[in-house]
Amino acid sequence: LVSISRLTDAGCCTVFDKGICQIFNGEQRLLGQVKVANSLYKTQSDYTETAATAKGDKQLTMEDLHVCLSHIGVGTICDMLAKGMITGVTLDPSHSTMGQCASCKYGKATRKPIGKVCELNQSDKLSNEIHTNVWGPSPIQTPGKRSYYCSFSDD
Repeated sequence: LVSISRLTDAGCCTVFDKGICQIFNGEQRLLGQVKVANSLYKTQSDYTETAATAKGDKQLTMEDLHVCLSHIGVGTICDMLAKGMITGVTLDPSHSTMGQCASCKYGKATRKPIGKVCELNQSDKLSNEIHTNVWGPSPIQTPGKRSYYCSFSDD
């Protein structure tokens, strides 16, 4: 795979066009080209063995793959494995599913759920409970030169 951040850190630039990634050095000299394969830009190698596969594929659990691949969904991981987009690892058959990821759950939490039933505790008598709210200062004054608004609500 091609790491664009490492290329830019080394002073190179890239151009993506028509399924080819062209890599240039700082003097705009073409250093190489990488073709797209299965939606990824992969470098071509004459070697049939990579460092990851030289010792055999590393067997990982679904949780390990989920974390290693930046918390992508289980379905996406399975699709990538089936299409050969992930190499050098195999999925441990005894751990091919996973429960809820605590990090994903925390990262997606935005607010407490709103209850379906609203329970109103209204007062028994008129004027037993009064709610008030003060708003202001207003950026625009009233004709009477007032900047605040006060409301009263009887429960």
